[in-house]
Amino acid sequence: LNDCISICRFIRNFGLCEGIAYSKESKACLIAVLGNNDDEVYLNEGYHFLTLNDCSKDRENERADNDPPELHVFPILDEVCQLEFYKPLFLTGWSVITEIQSTTTLQECLSNCAEIMRAKNCSAIYFIDESCILLERMPHSQYHFIRQKASVFAELLFCEPNIR
Repeated sequence: LNDCISICRFIRNFGLCEGIAYSKESKACLIAVLGNNDDEVYLNEGYHFLTLNDCSKDRENERADNDPPELHVFPILDEVCQLEFYKPLFLTGWSVITEIQSTTTLQECLSNCAEIMRAKNCSAIYFIDESCILLERMPHSQYHFIRQKASVFAELLFCEPNIR
């Protein structure tokens, strides 16, 4: 998927890509150009369509020392998500959605965010001392978040159905 997005992002500058149709099962992607008059996209079964609305660097200085993103499976949701764990203590562009007390594991905290990702825009977690704080991305850097050293801050980059 990342390779498909990279190709589309590169040729988008020349007006040659409006989005991609991607199939995880067949490991194939199709580059989409302008559609028909009804703005309809017809897909074969198993394909997902993504559009690229805007491409810009996303807090690259904050993310510079982070380890590469990793995949985590959430069996209870039957999903797999790509996560990025943050090393900096001062983070910009985040706003609290809610706090969930008595969360005993990091996996439980991450599952809580993945479960409401689409409905409430949860895209990150802050986990410390059995407290799970769910966060959403904000477009402006005046929203900031300061985390403690003995905590975990992770961004859920994307989630998709876990196809076995």
